[in-house]
Parts: sequence; structure tokens; C-alpha cells
Amino acid sequence: MKKVLVWCLIFSFFITTTPLPAQTPPAPEAPKPTVAILPFDVGPGIDPGARMALTEELQNNLFETGAWKLINQAEMDKILRQHNFNLSGCTSSECAVKVGEILQVQKIFTGAVTLLGSTYSVTIRLTDVETGTVERIVSEKCPNCKIDELFKLVNRLAYDISGPSHAEGPTPPPTLGAGVVEIITDPPGASIYLDAQLAGQSPSTLKDIPSGPHNLILVLEGHQNIAKKIIVGRNRTTKVNEMFVEITGTLDLKTDPEGAAVLIDGKQVGKTPYVGEVGIGTHKLGIQLPDYQPIEQSVTISYQQKTTLSLRLTPNPGRLLVTSTPSGATVSIDGVIKGKTPLSGIELAVGQHKVAASLEGYQTEEKEITVTANAALNVDFSLQRAAPPPPQTVAQSPPPQTAAKATKPFYKKWWVWAIAGAVIAGGAAAAASGGKGGGGGGGGGGGTGNIGVSWTP
Repeated sequence: MKKVLVWCLIFSFFITTTPLPAQTPPAPEAPKPTVAILPFDVGPGIDPGARMALTEELQNNLFETGAWKLINQAEMDKILRQHNFNLSGCTSSECAVKVGEILQVQKIFTGAVTLLGSTYSVTIRLTDVETGTVERIVSEKCPNCKIDELFKLVNRLAYDISGPSHAEGPTPPPTLGAGVVEIITDPPGASIYLDAQLAGQSPSTLKDIPSGPHNLILVLEGHQNIAKKIIVGRNRTTKVNEMFVEITGTLDLKTDPEGAAVLIDGKQVGKTPYVGEVGIGTHKLGIQLPDYQPIEQSVTISYQQKTTLSLRLTPNPGRLLVTSTPSGATVSIDGVIKGKTPLSGIELAVGQHKVAASLEGYQTEEKEITVTANAALNVDFSLQRAAPPPPQTVAQSPPPQTAAKATKPFYKKWWVWAIAGAVIAGGAAAAASGGKGGGGGGGGGGGTGNIGVSWTP
């Protein structure tokens, strides 16, 4: 017994006198890189509403890894607006580096989702802002899956890209029992994603939800997504009441003339010239100004972009009443026949016009008029009878001229030569017969007979 007591005393002495080894203090935790996350780039055939929902999911998952110091999304948008930087179409590494320099972060995450046939492909890149190099890339395909399943895929990729120590993901706490979650949003109609699974639309009551922490994402088109963690208690009701913030672009609207009322989706928001923030998407734009025709058309607003419109208003037409004495005259306006007097209900554009009235047997009259907006104008014509036409005289043709007979010289007339021939012939015959008798008579008279011919024309 004494030996035991002695050995106990000796052991206690050594315990109390032997110095304990110096404890090494824990190494200080390395600072977390400051990072920003750009919205996912979604390809054709993918719901645009999934773009921000997947971005929010990636942000939540990266935060859960504890490996990063994330810049607040609202602060990020504010800084980019101050620098007039538009994220639309910013999908290249060069653009991501530019955004990182503006935000003064060390690294920046970008993601892309494409759909080829029935296979989704999700890719996430981590780019170093200082060097501009892509440090890590993770990608995974999801054949024949629904859009909701992409949230699980993004969750896995977020832990993969955060490094080996985070590849397994967080260990979910044990669940004990279940509870109820009531969700109300303003405005309603938001898609509810609970732990990356589509659970309905707000307002909604979700039953039999395992107790413990859950990731809740609310998505409403044209509004910023709402992402938060909720704790569901066993046999308790967890109430969620959230108000959405509208995602907007800028509308810059001018009219000629100015001062027109601007209506968006039936609600007046101001007068021209108007510059204001409008929710993204397609809206019904209305322009109203007294004495001018209203304008209604669609306008599409894009996120963080300025939409500029310049519209010329058309004055309301004037109304015209045309009368004449006598009535029944044909009325033409600017050369186009409109009807017969009395003529009413004619609408004319504001400005100068020519109005004419014509009626058979009366002189046509024409007047120049000036039409003003919404004004009624009466144009009256007192038609004057047209002067009777002068009698028409029939021009008589002169009597036909008879050609004068040409008088031939007497020596060319046939009968002159006939007579001359007969005389000559008769004279020759008489001379022949006188020669015979002259022989007998010559004895008596001794003379010869002569025949004299006389020509009197």
C-alpha cells in the first residue's frame, strides 16, 4: 500500500513539473477572393426567365461553399449604371474582364446554357480579372431533362468550380418532421423554386416541406428575382411575403408638337418630352394631344437599355359642308369628285384645298379653302348661268367653176378648111371648063377667062 502511494506521488510530481508542449496557434484564414457573377447567357429555345433564376442559383450555391466573397447584385447594377455600362451581349472573356475592372473585383464568373435537340448543356467559367485568363471551366450535359433540373446541375457545378475541398457540397442537416410554407408576392404570379425544384406559382401554400433550411427563389418576368433562405419548422407554418422590384430600361420619347400625354399600358406616366424608367418587355404605348389624332403602338423595352422614339402627330381633320344654288351641282375637291350638292360629312386634312362646283348650263366655280382641326366649314356656291352660245352658220361651198372653152384661132377650125377646100376645088373645075370654051371664044374674043378668089376672114 505504501509502495502504491509512493509511486502515485512520484507520477504526480512528473506530471506537474513536466512542461506541456507549446500549442501552435491556428493559421490565419486566407482571405476570400472577391468575385462578381454575370447573368447567364441562354441560347435559343430556352425560357428567358430562366436566365436570372439560374444566375441567382449560382450565386446562392457559390455563397454556400464559403470559398468566395460575393459582391451584392444590387450594388453591382448600381456601379455599372454609374459607368453607363450595358451588360446586354456581354458574354466574352474580354467583356467579363472589363466588368471586373469596373467593379474592382479579383475574379468574375460567367455561365452559359444551350439547348441542342433535347440536351441541355451548362458551362461555368472563372476568369481572373488581373491577368484576363480563364482559370477554371466546368461543364455538364443534361439529356432529356426539364428546365427545372438545370438548377441541380448548376448546384453541382458551383461546388466543382470552387475547388476539391468543396466538390462534395454541403452536408444537409437531418430533417425531423415537416412543416408548411405560405408564399405571397406582389405582384402575384411568380414561379416558386424550392431547392431548385419548381413548386408552383404565388400565392401558394406548400405542404409537407421537410423541416430545416431551404433555398427559395421567386421568379417573375420583368422583375428582379428574389432569392432567400427559409427555415421550415416542424409542424409549423412559415410565411413568406415578398414584393418584387421591377427590372427596367429607359424610354426617351419626343413628339412634334410637344405636350402630348404619354400612356403606358393605359396608365398616364407623363407628357412629352418624356424620359423615364419602364419595365422590360413589350408595352402598349399611347400618345394623346387635343386637336390631334391619338397614336397607339407597341414598344419593347430592354434591360438597362435606352429606347428612343420620335413621333409626329397628325392634326384631327376638319368637316366640310358644300351647298349650291341651284342644288345638284357636282362637287370636286382637289380634283377628285366627291358627290353632288348639298354635300355634308366630308372630312379633310388640315391645310389648303380647292373646291369646285359644276352644273350643266352654269359656269363652273372654284374656291380655295383653309381647313383647321376639328372645325366645321360651309362652302356655298351661287352658280351663274352660262352665256348662250353664238348661232352656228353653215359655210356654203362656192359654185363649181366651169372651165371656159378655149377659143381656137379661126384657121384651126375644121369647117374653115373644109370651105377652103371646096372653094379651091370648085375654082379648079371652073378653070378647066373655061379653057375649052375659050378656044371658040378666042376666035371671037381672042381673050382668056380669069377666076378671082376673095378671102374674108
